[in-house]
Formats: sequence, C-alpha cells, structure tokens
Amino acid sequence: IHDAMESGIPRWDIIVDPGFGFAKDSGHNVELLKTLDLFKDELRDFPVLTGTSRKAFIGKILNDALPKDRDFGTAAAVTLCAALGSNIVRFHNPRVADAVSVTEEVLKNQKVVLAPLKGAPGSN
Repeated sequence: IHDAMESGIPRWDIIVDPGFGFAKDSGHNVELLKTLDLFKDELRDFPVLTGTSRKAFIGKILNDALPKDRDFGTAAAVTLCAALGSNIVRFHNPRVADAVSVTEEVLKNQKVVLAPLKGAPGSN
C-alpha cells in the first residue's frame, strides 16, 4: 500500500485483496477467513475485496466437490466475509447475492458491494 501511494496512486483508488487461494493451502485459506476481521481492522482506511467463490479450499471442505458444485459453500464463505468486514465480495453465481442480502439485513450497519462474475458458469 505504501509503495502504491508513494508512486502516486491516490488512497481512494486502492482496494485491498487478501488473496484467497493464491499461494495458500486450504488451512491457510480457512485461517484467513476466520481472521478476516483482524485483517480488516489493520486496513480500516481501505476497502477490502474478497474472492472466495468456488475456491479449492471450499471444494476440500465439501469432500472434493467440483467447482460447479461449490455454490452453497461459496454462499457460506461469502456471507462470512461480509460479516467479518469485507466491503466487496466477488462470486460466480448471482444467486449468492441472496445470501449476502440476508447478511446485510442482519448486520444493518454494513453495506457490501456485490460483484458477480459476468459469463461464469451458473451466472445469467
């Protein structure tokens, strides 16, 4: 973040992504999800984007489910991300937005930007 700002990128143009699935095993991803609120607290001045949709760690939790069969697991991970402070959640299946809407209603104080991937299998 410091390097980005030093190179002239304005603070308001920076979004932080903890990188679910990148150079992490399933245990690392689960631990990151469990502690996302701490990550968010450290970076409270920046919006956090999370992309847990259909990731391998969800497949592992769901007994090696194929990516197309991970939407319910994705909905659980995405709602946890929203509840733990993610400002932007990315997912493949637009129906996952329903789960986030319920989370937002319960939390009331937190608005989450929904970012379904266009053209992904399971999306319209």
